[in-house]
Amino acid sequence: MFGISPPRTRCVRFGAVITAAILAALSAPPTYPAESHANEALPELGDSAAQVLSPGEEERIGRQFMRQVINQRNYVDDRELIAYLNQLGGEISVNAALRGGTIKMHLLQHPNINAFALPGGHLAFHTGLVLASDDEDELASVVAHEIAHISQRHLPRMLAKAEASKLPAAAAIMASILLGGKAGIAGLTVANATLLSSQLAYSREFEREADAIGLKLLAEAEYDPGAMARFFHKLERYGGIGGVPEFLRTHPLTYTRMAEAESRAGGYPTPPDRGDQMRFYLARAKIRALYSPRNDDILDYFAAQAAKHDGARRDAAVYGTAMAQLKLRKFDRARATLQPLLAAQPDVVAFQLARAEIDLADGRAAEAAARHGRLSAARPDLPYLTHYHAGALLADGRAAEAKRVLRRQLRRHKEMFALYPLLSKSNVQLGLLAEAHQATAEFHAALDNYPAAAASLKLALREADEEGYLHESLRARLKQVQDAAKRAR
Repeated sequence: MFGISPPRTRCVRFGAVITAAILAALSAPPTYPAESHANEALPELGDSAAQVLSPGEEERIGRQFMRQVINQRNYVDDRELIAYLNQLGGEISVNAALRGGTIKMHLLQHPNINAFALPGGHLAFHTGLVLASDDEDELASVVAHEIAHISQRHLPRMLAKAEASKLPAAAAIMASILLGGKAGIAGLTVANATLLSSQLAYSREFEREADAIGLKLLAEAEYDPGAMARFFHKLERYGGIGGVPEFLRTHPLTYTRMAEAESRAGGYPTPPDRGDQMRFYLARAKIRALYSPRNDDILDYFAAQAAKHDGARRDAAVYGTAMAQLKLRKFDRARATLQPLLAAQPDVVAFQLARAEIDLADGRAAEAAARHGRLSAARPDLPYLTHYHAGALLADGRAAEAKRVLRRQLRRHKEMFALYPLLSKSNVQLGLLAEAHQATAEFHAALDNYPAAAASLKLALREADEEGYLHESLRARLKQVQDAAKRAR
């Protein structure tokens, strides 16, 4: 675990501290006046936050977070769901002051209703929060709130305020944040009382800003600003039934905050009708079918939903039934359930993906690869489809074709580093071990995991012909990685 460092080296060593600290920055109950602040002026961010943590350093910490989260057992590596969340985040963040950064969404399999923001534009959502949202506007309200925490650089501002006081007191607060629980409370108690009081007051202001800016982003993206208050009231009801939802532990709720959300929402015009919200209902159905921990009655649940609703919600329930049957390995039934949807709406990507994944799980890799290939060709605007296409090609033993598909997409989208493990697998199947290690190294380098990248490149050098071009390029890349590791230290 990283510790609190002197000012001149703190940015490099704050990584683990910051991951925990950002949750604490949101944890104090807001206590501000009840009147509306819909048109209030937002604070100037100034340079103090940048002196503690620059945008570039935030990006580096974000990559450290990604390196940790993708190795978690509950990380949902579902490219279709992540693409949907990223699309939603992109629509809402288009008017946010992100200073050139982008929003990166992550999904964690957990029944708790929770979401949190981290440096570098990373937002993590629990599956329980998506399932608790009745419509896309409610989910979007949480996304907007978390984007506001990022755009206002709440964590760097918290650190800047702490650093303006005595460093030992700031260190006590940061250590307490890391400890948490009773030990953390004790640490906060012995910290400087004045600093503690101002730190908590500043955190209340963060929540107030996130609500106000989130509502503005919602309205500008033509979502319903009233959804934020609706979701707040829902969380309050959940708290009264089964204990406080996790989201309220990091984003404490008061009646004043709910009243302000309602008052602010009333100052925005009624948004236009956004249609049937099919993409949201399909995403929620897939999460419920595949990533809910207790699904003994899942088929009965979807049958009841299909009987209760019509339109997009009914179609989503039928789709969810097919996904649940896939998980239960009832492949023929899953195909039969999905077929009416495919016949009526062949252009819906989720239905085509579902059919291909059913075939793949049933051992029909060639059929799955052919369907994925047609879908990828028809929708080049959806680069995430490459994950599915390449995976099916590999399952069908067509490693050379998979490699061509992956390399072409990586040339176009360098940010799609998650393709490198598939590229490595392709090279292993082709017997190209040096290139397999090289692909693994690029995956690690994209996440700033330079020791692992260097180790993979050294393995690649052992496998490469010492006189060939590949050997020389590997040597050059190894030096780049080693230099980057020195700069990071």
